[in-house]
Amino acid sequence: MSKHAVVAVSLAIVASLGCSPADAVEEPARMGTCLDRPTAWVFAPGSSAADEHLTAAGFDVAPLPLDRSPFGLEGVIVIGSDAATLPTYAPYMQAYADDLYSFVDAANVLVQLPQSAEAEPEPPFLPSTHTAHRSGGALDELRVLAPDHPLLDGIEVDGGSLAWRGAIGRDSFDAQDGFEIVLAAGDDGTKAGLLEGAYGQGRILLSALPVDAPHGADPEASAFSTEFFANLADPISPTPPPEPRPYTPGSSVIVALPDTQVYALRNPGIFDSQTAWIRANVDELDVRYVFHLGDIVNNNTDLEWSHARASMGLLDGVVSYGLAAGNHDYGPSGDASTRDTGLNRFFSYEAQTRMPGFGGAFEPGKLDNPFHLFEFGD
Repeated sequence: MSKHAVVAVSLAIVASLGCSPADAVEEPARMGTCLDRPTAWVFAPGSSAADEHLTAAGFDVAPLPLDRSPFGLEGVIVIGSDAATLPTYAPYMQAYADDLYSFVDAANVLVQLPQSAEAEPEPPFLPSTHTAHRSGGALDELRVLAPDHPLLDGIEVDGGSLAWRGAIGRDSFDAQDGFEIVLAAGDDGTKAGLLEGAYGQGRILLSALPVDAPHGADPEASAFSTEFFANLADPISPTPPPEPRPYTPGSSVIVALPDTQVYALRNPGIFDSQTAWIRANVDELDVRYVFHLGDIVNNNTDLEWSHARASMGLLDGVVSYGLAAGNHDYGPSGDASTRDTGLNRFFSYEAQTRMPGFGGAFEPGKLDNPFHLFEFGD
């Protein structure tokens, strides 16, 4: 892929090529089973033209359901300009703010357009790994600090600044952590106008630019909005993986288990089927070692850890295995803000030391950083 295509994975609605908005609202589980247009879920005042812009960009548009969690939806959620002033906004955020960043984590995109610093100094839905603070004041010119950013494809730049000048935006960000600053008034990132932050498999975009304003007299503003939403919907064609090499009789096998987090959370039977398959094929395939690559669980809860322990327990006494903890295995709700984890409560250090190949750990008695030794072939 080109550099733009690789970077644009951060903005692609990779899991949202789905059904019509009406079907998606009634049956969100169907999202991803159809292959037509990405879906945008909009939470905006009546004055917003977000629906119009998104439809023109190729999205199927639906109102964000306010009576249930956004987790399980797929696509992009757009919180329109001044949505924080709506009477339904605060109750929704109180109920579902944490679920919004879980939505992002599942390979989706969350876009929040300008809110007044007085109404909302800080977005309430950010995970503990990210912060952003708004300040008052107008923006009349913005420097392009990330010129190769795919969100800016096709947008006119003049001397390192947006060609769009004048009443560009308001209530910019005077402090942030965890975000890339794409546009800002200063070359040092002061008065940021567009931020992008990675979280899990998805992205959060914060904008001080009212790109959902109706098309009006300002042609530069209209041109920017058109390209912004078109770039947001730009599909990606990932490079296909190589065909797996066939198993050669006489070979030995190392098994890797990545990212069982959602299985531990919702589908422990799938996790069981993975380890049961390994158990059934240890001798035939000469499986020498099994390594879990991290994100064993999703939200670091006891229920998930008990599921993971039961699934991995199918390998006990059959084949040695090692565990590497991922970011979801730490902190409240798996946000990795602390080193608290259920790993060492549900997986016995002593039992691991009795497995052939266990070499030791950085902290004896804890499985956070162990090493293993094994051999095959020569």
